[in-house]
Amino acid sequence: MAFAYALFQLPGWPPHRGETLGDFLSLVVPVGVLAAGVGVAANRQDLVRALEAQRAQTETLHAVQQERARIARDVHDFVGRELTLLSVRSQVLARRAEGGPFADGFEELSETARSAHRMLNEIIVQRGVDGTPTPGLDALPELAERSGHAGSPVELLIDPVAHRLSPLRQAAVHRVVQECLTNAAKHAPGERVTVRVDVAGGRLGITVRNALPATRPATAPVSAASGTTGMAERIRAVGGAFSAGPADGAYEVRACLPAGELT
Repeated sequence: MAFAYALFQLPGWPPHRGETLGDFLSLVVPVGVLAAGVGVAANRQDLVRALEAQRAQTETLHAVQQERARIARDVHDFVGRELTLLSVRSQVLARRAEGGPFADGFEELSETARSAHRMLNEIIVQRGVDGTPTPGLDALPELAERSGHAGSPVELLIDPVAHRLSPLRQAAVHRVVQECLTNAAKHAPGERVTVRVDVAGGRLGITVRNALPATRPATAPVSAASGTTGMAERIRAVGGAFSAGPADGAYEVRACLPAGELT
């Protein structure tokens, strides 16, 4: 516009192209608006293309993460199963060869299989199946806060040594506590829940206790009855013991498992 106005001021500007400034503007302004519109449209097309490229990249990344999660689950399930079978068979062979020259070798093979299985579990749990670490002890306060907001206050008694547990053990603690708080909210709403985590003598102890409700909830809670089974399986998978049931006027869940190496 400024350049065109400067041309209009030149002595040689053709009179038939606009004798007055108004005539000049009636010629130039539409052209300028059209040029600006073309520029905006071009910028908009560039933005649309950039957004489409970003969306495609995001979808590709999501697909890659899903595939990695599937592979992680497959590795954990199938390889873990074979390692377990290898360990068990090696133990059987060690017993059969007891007193012979190969007994120690079979025992060593069994222990190597168990160690590999533990390492596999550690890697899968630490990295998570969706790119994020599996929740551990640091996530317990959030669970307690959410339970308190729902009407069931929680007292956390966590041994400081427990924070040095491996990601696999911490994930087991988190899973047990999460399921126990869910069950308490369903079956004993409003009752106080005490969560205790101790580490002593190479053992990790988890105790979750809540008072039994004086009356049953007016509406029967929705439950698939699989939560307690899942907790028991997770604890026994790492060589632990699990129990759950009424005890001294309360409902108590106890889990005890090897603490493993501390960091």
